[in-house]
Amino acid sequence: SPAPSFEKKETAEEQKQETLTENKKNLNDRFSKGLKIDLNDRIAFISHLFNNQSAVYHRVIKQLFTFSDWEEAKDFIDNMVKPDYNNWKGKEDFEARFMRVLELHFDLPAENL
Repeated sequence: SPAPSFEKKETAEEQKQETLTENKKNLNDRFSKGLKIDLNDRIAFISHLFNNQSAVYHRVIKQLFTFSDWEEAKDFIDNMVKPDYNNWKGKEDFEARFMRVLELHFDLPAENL
């Protein structure tokens, strides 16, 4: 007679983790589809606005995922990010490009994301 076979059942914790991972991926996908930052801009933003600190740039972008509208995002940039970088003095052109990219993302209707 054939030996019995056993299948591993997913635990509730594993299922929960998969769901969290899927939700995070979906949020990132939604945001990245709406947030169009080409490589040249990304390099310029990291170099000029974030003092070559790509980890900080990515942390800021990730934090922006959590905001539901442009006003919240702009407030975060103005009050939490810019003060750490001399308020981006002398970097106004890069700041304007960065803020425009963000503003365009937040102005998109949710169904386009």
